Amino acid sequence: GPNAISIVKSPYQIVESLRDGKFALLDNWDENDFLDREKSDIMSYIIQGYNLLEKGQTLHCLNIIDKYLKMRNASLKQSKENLAYSKFNTMKTPQKLDLSSRSSRINKLATVNQSSTYLEIGVSKGSTFNAIDVDHKVAVDPKFRFNTEEYATENITFLEVTSDEFFRNHAKSFERFDLIYLDGLHTFEQTFRDFCASLSCAHTKTIWLIDDTCPGSYAQAQSSLQRCRQLQKISGEKNKSWMGDVFKVVAAIHDFFPQYSFATFPHHGQTVVWNKWRVDFEPKWNSLETISRLEYSDFVELQGSLFKREAYENIFEIIRHNFAQS
Repeated sequence: GPNAISIVKSPYQIVESLRDGKFALLDNWDENDFLDREKSDIMSYIIQGYNLLEKGQTLHCLNIIDKYLKMRNASLKQSKENLAYSKFNTMKTPQKLDLSSRSSRINKLATVNQSSTYLEIGVSKGSTFNAIDVDHKVAVDPKFRFNTEEYATENITFLEVTSDEFFRNHAKSFERFDLIYLDGLHTFEQTFRDFCASLSCAHTKTIWLIDDTCPGSYAQAQSSLQRCRQLQKISGEKNKSWMGDVFKVVAAIHDFFPQYSFATFPHHGQTVVWNKWRVDFEPKWNSLETISRLEYSDFVELQGSLFKREAYENIFEIIRHNFAQS
């Protein structure tokens, strides 16, 4: 019924999640006290049921008690064991995160700043966008390659326009975004323009994820898709990825946006950007024209500095720490 109460099968997991996420310390939380209070609440609920229901319906109350006792007896031992383990074993190994897909990485970033609004530039088939678990989402692409009507809702908007047109005519209609994913045209000029335009749609705790910032070969780093395919055919390169010269965007952010920090994910190569002044800032090129002429060889030379990969958890924790201080 509408006044029904809910029982959590594993309360210790919620408590540990609150602790791990630094939402609450709960130093005085005791599972035995919790379960005693839970049983008291259950019995109060049952008594109310006996008073309100007809005699023929009171069997429902007995079924609730039976179900509750079976659930608790089955889970209580495991619950206590896990609680004791997490409380006394300070060397507990953290659960390994599955961050193999773009959507899983973005969803993890969404938990860092508790995102409720999400913008994706460059959606294509929607495999990433449709898997993002954020309440309000906006998708922008000149030509969607899937039926958007199957996914569109009051809170999920699909705009079949260029990113330039979106920022010019549509962006002001939406609330500022908590999370912005840039995966549009794979050129330095367009992606950098998208980043600059998106600043007006952001706030102090917005997180950006820029895709394709670490090309895996000279061919992949070509600003022209046609040129990329020609070189891949000549060289026999099996990996057909095209990342363009988006890596130059990171160089531009480094030189012209010292108020933003950034870090690059391992593996595929995506760069996270967030609002935090960098310490000891000094421009490296101090010229957009010079940055625009960077080559793949320059990117390779910067692997140990500007494009140094960071562990996923390190990046998440740094952003959390920065936001907590702001």
